[in-house]
Parts: sequence; structure tokens; C-alpha cells
Amino acid sequence: MGCRKLGIAMVIVLWVIGGAAWADEYTGHLEKKGSLALKFGTQIFPKSDLTDFWDFSPEVTFYPVEIAYEHKLGKALGLELSFCYNQMTDDRDYTSRRSGELDVKNISFSPSLKYNLALNNSMVLFFGLGPDIIQSRGKLTYAILNRTYEDDVSEIAYGGHGLVGLEYYLIKQPAQGNFFDWPLSIGLEYKYTFAEINDYDEELIKKVNAGEGTTHASHKLQVGGHTAAFTIKWHFF
Repeated sequence: MGCRKLGIAMVIVLWVIGGAAWADEYTGHLEKKGSLALKFGTQIFPKSDLTDFWDFSPEVTFYPVEIAYEHKLGKALGLELSFCYNQMTDDRDYTSRRSGELDVKNISFSPSLKYNLALNNSMVLFFGLGPDIIQSRGKLTYAILNRTYEDDVSEIAYGGHGLVGLEYYLIKQPAQGNFFDWPLSIGLEYKYTFAEINDYDEELIKKVNAGEGTTHASHKLQVGGHTAAFTIKWHFF
């Protein structure tokens, strides 16, 4: 019990000393109101009715690229506006006579209300949430024997996301007092997006049913999923 109390006391003392030392350090980089970020990462798309029916396992062929502007609304709160592009594709040879192909390109607009918690003078923990608007353009193809059915899809999905990440200030004072006093930080971010589009393959299903005499129903497609990204951010104003 005595060791536990001593350990707790040491943690408190170190925290106080660290906080006092931090208070004497330059904090201008943490007080910047605006920032511009580039995010590069990878995305995992969840399964959906459409991928199960057509036996697709979408892979990211164009890794997500995102550009985001954040404006601080106070000491901790911030509003981030981001635009992201990604592409997922897959093709299947069901038999020697049957095949299918999926090619989907998504452009998303995702505003986020973020909470930024400075852990020390160099590291910031953040988390946030917000809505998503996704413009999805896809091409679906199904071939059987010498017959090929195709459909071009253009749909808009509405969804939501949550995110969490850690940011480290790599350069705090690049040009203090000058116009290009833009501190640089790097970080890691995880985001989960839920967004789906109903009846994504509706027109293709109609063509297949008419040509093959089947009675299949249409299916929904998930266009969100898990995203892990590396971020580079410039802070200004």
C-alpha cells in the first residue's frame, strides 16, 4: 500500500513539474486558428448485400487522398471541412462461362466537429464526428456465355462518421513573426464512416432478369468503412 501511495505521489509531482515546465515553453503553435492537412492512407470497405450476392471483395485500387481545412472555434473545439477521393474495384470469374466486375469511384465531403486535447507542448489527441455526403460513380458488369450486361451508376449517399487521432508538432517555429510562420505537424488518424446506397445494382439486375429469365432483387452497397491515414498539417493565422 505504501509503494502504491508513493507511486501515485511521484506521478502527481512529475505531472505538476511537467505542467509548470510546459507553461514556460513557447505555445504559439498550439494557438494557431487555422490549419490545412493532407491525409494519405488505406481503406477497408465493409461487406454488404451487393458484395455478398455478386461475391465481390472490394479492394482499394486508389488509396484515399484527403484534403482538409480546420478552423478552431475555441481553445479546444474545431470545425474541419474535408474532401476525399477513393476507388474500389473487384472482378470475379465464377466459372469459365460466367464473370462479374465492380468499379466504383467515390468523392466525399465530410465536415467534422473536433475536440483537440493538448497532452503536452508537442502532442495533441483529437476526436470528432460529423455527417458525410458521398458522390458515388460505378460500373457493374456481368457476363455469361457470349452475353454481357453492364450498367453505369451515379448515386449520392448520406451518412456519418467518427474519428480519433494523435498529432505531433514536428516544427513549432519555422519562421516566428513572419508570414510563413506555419508550424508543421504530422499524425495518425482512424475514421469509421457509415454510408450505404440502396438498390445500387437495380438497373443491372433488371437487365439480367430480362435477359436470363431470373427474378433477382436489387441490393445495397456500403461506400463507407474503416480508414487509417497518415496526416501532414500546416498551421497558420
